[in-house]
Amino acid sequence: MKRFAILGIFAAVLLAMPAPALAAPPNIYHSIKVTTASAYFVSQDDCIKTEVWISALDGQWASQGGGVTTSGDLAVSLRVVDTCDSSEVSRIMPMAGGEGGTVLYEGLGRAPVALQSTPRIDRAWSSAMVEMVDQSTGETIPVWAAVSWTGGDLSHETTPNNHGKCAGGECLPWMADFEVIVNTHDNNLHRDAVATIELIVDGVPMAFEPSADASIEQVKSSCMEIPKGTFSGDSDYCF
Repeated sequence: MKRFAILGIFAAVLLAMPAPALAAPPNIYHSIKVTTASAYFVSQDDCIKTEVWISALDGQWASQGGGVTTSGDLAVSLRVVDTCDSSEVSRIMPMAGGEGGTVLYEGLGRAPVALQSTPRIDRAWSSAMVEMVDQSTGETIPVWAAVSWTGGDLSHETTPNNHGKCAGGECLPWMADFEVIVNTHDNNLHRDAVATIELIVDGVPMAFEPSADASIEQVKSSCMEIPKGTFSGDSDYCF
């Protein structure tokens, strides 16, 4: 199964890099840890297909000289489709492949609630009351969503990188005194998962079977820039 995109975020673990004798203290340091979980649920009742997409996140960002910023989010997308309507004007593409149909309802909502998970992401869970906005009318309805994930086999990737860059581009021998040592490290965990959901839409419970179209992922990354020699300016290698 394809792993879900993680919105382009790379995140971070502490680096331990011995500084060269001529290197100055780090002038830029970023540390990021982001855990995400997502799942797709679908049910079919005669011609009516109901699709739900869930995405939950817990993130921490830190930089040298500043505090730690945290962010949590639970996003819910709900769509109800009449799959028996095959008119060309009304056909749409479903969230996860298959036949199209006429959209009867499409709503989006989110709540500032952080994803909870175990250290090795074998389990994750999130729940919140979400104000869902109808994408056609702008009207809102209350939606209660409680989701839990159980992870499968663990995939673990680490990508350390230690290299030198010159502030103005690639180093030539005479530029060595203006070099910046860049030290990065990624430490990523991923599990395909099975997710279950409790969903109550405007007071009406909706039933879904457990979904294997789900995943849990944790991305850690750090980046440190250490100026060498007489270089004292700013650079942007650490994003």
